[in-house]
Amino acid sequence: MKPTKDDMIYNLDDSEVKLFQIMFNKKMSEKFDWFIGSEFQGISFKKFSANPSRNFISSVAEIFVDEKWGRQQVDSIFGESEGLTGFGLGDIIETDLSLKIQTIMFKIFAQVTGQTPKYASFSWMEVIFVDKPKKDKLEESIKRILKEESDNSLSDKLKTLSDKIGLGNAAKTVGGLNNYIQIVYDGDIKEFFKNENIKPYFIREGNEVNMYFDDNLVQHLNLEDFGKDEKKLGKFKFGMKNGTQYSFDARLRKVNYVTGKVVWRVVGMSGSSGFGYTFISKRETLAKTYRMQIFQQIVDKYSLEDYK
Repeated sequence: MKPTKDDMIYNLDDSEVKLFQIMFNKKMSEKFDWFIGSEFQGISFKKFSANPSRNFISSVAEIFVDEKWGRQQVDSIFGESEGLTGFGLGDIIETDLSLKIQTIMFKIFAQVTGQTPKYASFSWMEVIFVDKPKKDKLEESIKRILKEESDNSLSDKLKTLSDKIGLGNAAKTVGGLNNYIQIVYDGDIKEFFKNENIKPYFIREGNEVNMYFDDNLVQHLNLEDFGKDEKKLGKFKFGMKNGTQYSFDARLRKVNYVTGKVVWRVVGMSGSSGFGYTFISKRETLAKTYRMQIFQQIVDKYSLEDYK
């Protein structure tokens, strides 16, 4: 964000506008059923050093809203609105809704730029009435931005945001981890693990031996759910060399640490035997040797070494 010559009006650069738009679409879609999407052409910030309470942002944008909701809003304010167009966002929303939208914009603006506005002007935010499903419009907007020519500055802005508010929160602002990886690492999740210094999986040995998956890898693999907080890994085998081989149903079970970190532990069953569940007796818990056999097969099946 570079200041103009008068050093009071700041215009966001293209990468900041794109990031603001993605975050705005995501948050507005979560909060309001009538919101379909937005396209921002420009965003500026006027700063008053002597009186920060007057700091405000102004945006040139198109706001896509559900036509039925939009017409009802206009009718309640202007009367019969059929055939009329050219309304600004500020024209059709009441004070309470205006304040809620401003709060969303202020928070996103602060995350993207580090500046804190106190007021938002809706004068140049044109309302477009559409009857196209919300999900389609929102996904179309996000995909178009992600498919545009690679923009290193957008990547840098999002990485900086991640450093400020955490990887998980930054990923949420752009619609999830896959979008984050697409923007910052050009879709390469291996580069993601390497540069974020995250172990995609690890095996912990001690009194017991257990295998854990990083939550980011689990989301990337998009595994099938198995009950609450569990996912299917598939069928594997264990047994003595040159002896009988037994089938094992392996799953991942979500583990939430008090720090907020999330990992997934490998658990599973083979008849009445297995490991990872409290109801399995010590006698029926699989030995370390058998667990390691299963863990190696999991590594091979999902090519986990490729993510390191």
